[in-house]
Amino acid sequence: SESLQQRFIAEHEATKCTLQDSEARLAKERLAFQELQARWQHSESLQQRLTAEKELHEATKRTLQDAEARSAEERLAYQELQAWWEKGERDRSQHSEFLQQRLTAETKSHEATKRTLQESEANLAKERAVYQELHAWWEKGERGTSQHSESLERRLTAEKESHEATKRTLRESEARSAKERLEYQELQARWDGEKAERDNFQKSESLNQRLAAEKASHEKTRRTLQENETLLAQERSAYQELLSRSNKERALLLIAEEKSQELTRQLIQNCQPRLGKEEDSLHLEIQNLQEQKRKEEEWHTETRKQLEESQAYASELSLRKGEIERIADKLILVLWSSIGINGTSTHEASQPKHQQPRQRPQSALSGRPGLNGTLQQLRQHLETSHGDLVRAFDSIDDNHSGEISLTEMIKGLASLGLSKAESQLLFKRLCTLTKSQLRGSLNKASWLEGFDADDTCQQRA
Repeated sequence: SESLQQRFIAEHEATKCTLQDSEARLAKERLAFQELQARWQHSESLQQRLTAEKELHEATKRTLQDAEARSAEERLAYQELQAWWEKGERDRSQHSEFLQQRLTAETKSHEATKRTLQESEANLAKERAVYQELHAWWEKGERGTSQHSESLERRLTAEKESHEATKRTLRESEARSAKERLEYQELQARWDGEKAERDNFQKSESLNQRLAAEKASHEKTRRTLQENETLLAQERSAYQELLSRSNKERALLLIAEEKSQELTRQLIQNCQPRLGKEEDSLHLEIQNLQEQKRKEEEWHTETRKQLEESQAYASELSLRKGEIERIADKLILVLWSSIGINGTSTHEASQPKHQQPRQRPQSALSGRPGLNGTLQQLRQHLETSHGDLVRAFDSIDDNHSGEISLTEMIKGLASLGLSKAESQLLFKRLCTLTKSQLRGSLNKASWLEGFDADDTCQQRA
């Protein structure tokens, strides 16, 4: 049964590995399919972009053709306008010179006629005055001058006729002058029209320059379009290659996916009964492990209770031991003070001087050599030298870790004259009062708590 079980476990592991391999292969094929799908979508976006750029290219080409046709028409109109303007400029210059000469001559003749008319009017006024004088003289009865009056009458008639002829000439000259003025106004209007045409010609020159600039831009656009066409052809060929490759890879991926699905289906069909048996056995093992875990937790709970009881008993014993040590220290101090011994014990005093050991300097805290001072004396000395217990703790904690070890305690109290043994006893006393034996160090709270506990014990005693 064990060999069958091992064989079954081995087959189960092999089936699990096969399933994991097939799942990994299927995941890889799925990732490859997703990658191909993303590439196909990218190729579709490239195709859409290619179509949009092709439409833009066609629209630009049509716009360029329209602009070229419009520029050809404008060029022909400009050439015709330039030829007409040159011809009109020559005719206008000749006609304007002729009209200017004719107008000058007419003005001069008109001025001469006007002067002649004024002179004839002045002569006529004089002759009229003479005629009136003669007529008045004739009425008075002077008949001797009849012949002279007839001659004067004939002369007056001739002057009137010449005056009428001069008036007619003047009217004709005014009519001709009005006609010439009208012709001059027409010429001026034509000149204004030709000036407007000249302005239009200048505008057409600016349009021609603009047309040349547009033509240069169209040439540049044509070159850009040709480059875009070459790029589009390259992208189209690359897209076709990519599309063919993606189709092939898609076909291969579909075949691989069908094969993997078939293998997975076969593996599931083959492993389904074994997996059911394995699940039953695993459920039994899980139940056994849960039962075993529950028993172990019960045992750990009992053990923890016993450990807590033993720790409480040990702490109580350490407190009693500390009280007994303090009482013994007090009794020894009382005995020393009663028998008047300062600095040597009875055993040391009974020894000869040559047999007595070399004494070290006496501590400022101890009442006798070899015995540690009390925590009260240590507290008084520390407060005197450092100010308070907190500063003393910081001074002894030379590595600033927040805790005082036994080594740091011995090193810090050596400056006060305490020996290693005395420092160890004081450190042990503080650890006992603060229940820090397991930790092996004193933090700041335990340091202060130990001195306060010692004060409480002394007050109780």
